[in-house]
Amino acid sequence: MPGSGPARAGVVAFSVLVGVLLVGILPLGEGASAPGGVVSQALPTPSNPSWSNGLLKIDFLGPGPVFTVQSLADSRVSMGQTLSGLAEVNSTGIVVALASFASPSVAWSFQSRPTANGIAVAMASNLSVARAHGDWEEGDDANENGTGNVGMTHATIQFYINSSSSISARTVAYTLSVTGWPWSHRADYIGLQVNSSASQNGALWKPTSLTSIAEVSGSTTIATFQWGTGARVSYSDGTSGLSVIEADQNQSRWTSQSFVRLDFGSVTGGYSSLEYDPWITLNPSAFKALAWVFTPATLETSAGALAVVAILAAVATVRKRRPARLDL
Repeated sequence: MPGSGPARAGVVAFSVLVGVLLVGILPLGEGASAPGGVVSQALPTPSNPSWSNGLLKIDFLGPGPVFTVQSLADSRVSMGQTLSGLAEVNSTGIVVALASFASPSVAWSFQSRPTANGIAVAMASNLSVARAHGDWEEGDDANENGTGNVGMTHATIQFYINSSSSISARTVAYTLSVTGWPWSHRADYIGLQVNSSASQNGALWKPTSLTSIAEVSGSTTIATFQWGTGARVSYSDGTSGLSVIEADQNQSRWTSQSFVRLDFGSVTGGYSSLEYDPWITLNPSAFKALAWVFTPATLETSAGALAVVAILAAVATVRKRRPARLDL
């Protein structure tokens, strides 16, 4: 009779065995909390700070906002990004001023705090704004005229290293805040260049919408970079507005880099502050092997087969241990 006697005992024993095996191989980052709470923080070093919330890790790799977001369950699931800096662009698409994020002379401070859903890490700096000339959309924005600085601006980038009970999504969002930009003309707009790097050799960049790109290996999405459709701006007279984001995407199928230039346009320049929120989503299941699926019927059948195998193995062990017979 199915489900009775030895068959039931076999199911229970096999279920316990499967449970033990699964507990032994389940990564801590995929559904289990780190000992002592959700948040665990690595102590930062002056050159390469690093933070983790038990599921995700963010490593800063050099001066300025150059960082890698990685799943702790699988190091192959990651994405690197570099925020190069801010540019003031005039109505004809020519860069008139630049503030570099990654200049060795720029000092960034880091502060972190726990949140209900992970960790928030803020980096901040006062940046020098220099005169420049070049075609913004064509990437020729590094040709400074040598006429010196036009002023200072303050930038803060706050990262939210969030975790979720769902294993289908892991996100790191960040907010870019810019205040005190020394405008050359109120008809200009500010632009931001974001360079994304793939975590896997041979991974390609694929536009998934007008506001996102994905790092893809074969048919598997490893990570996605999503930028918002608008940015909040405020003026010194107390008024505010919403900038509509225009993006110029440059993905290459032959390199591991993707360049996206984000234009905070469709709003009058001269604002005193800007806030913008993009985010990165990792796919923690990108490289997971298929799991076995068991039903009660297959468990009973498997339990009987395993019992036979166990008996044969025990007999074989006894035979191996029995001393050899000496014939006189």
